[in-house]
Order: sequence, then C-alpha cells, then structure tokens
Amino acid sequence: MDKSKEELLKANGFNVGSAGEFLGLTQDEESYINIRFEMCLLIKSERVRLGWSLDKLAMALQEPTKTIEALESGEFSVPMDLMIQALLQLGTSREKMAEILYNT
Repeated sequence: MDKSKEELLKANGFNVGSAGEFLGLTQDEESYINIRFEMCLLIKSERVRLGWSLDKLAMALQEPTKTIEALESGEFSVPMDLMIQALLQLGTSREKMAEILYNT
C-alpha cells in the first residue's frame, strides 16, 4: 500500500495491516494464498499477452471455459496442478514460475 494512503488511514483511526493479519492466518497460509494469487495473475497476463481467448486456453487444457474463468479469478476450487498446467501450456518458463514461489 502507498505510504501516504497508509498514513491517511491511520490518521483517521483505521488499523492498517495485511489480509493475513486481519484473517488471523499463519505465515504459511498467507504465503500459499499469495502464491495462488500471483499464479492467477500470471496466467491471465500470459493468456492476454499471447492473444488467447478463455475458450482457446480451455480447449488446450481440455477443461470447460467456466473452469478457466474460475482459475483466473482465483477460486480455491481450482487445483494447483491445473494452474501449473495452464502456465506450461502458455509457454511460461519454469524459472518464471519459480520466481513466484521464491519471491512470494
């Protein structure tokens, strides 16, 4: 969060912290959520960069388009292995995927 925004919120009596602090998550739980979130963002950005439609990615993965929509929106019903398959299908390097794991 922008420092000036944070200071303004605090000045107006709001508590400022992470979602994990608000929800009482452990560090591992927060990391897992952040990894999933970053993967979802990467899938969507890579799909858009390649000019692929949701339908094209769905066909490539042999999944319903609704599943790809759920995947990109971060729904927890989508298994992590499908997220990895989507990234590989989009030509994402293992190094780029590893960055998410190591930097999140």
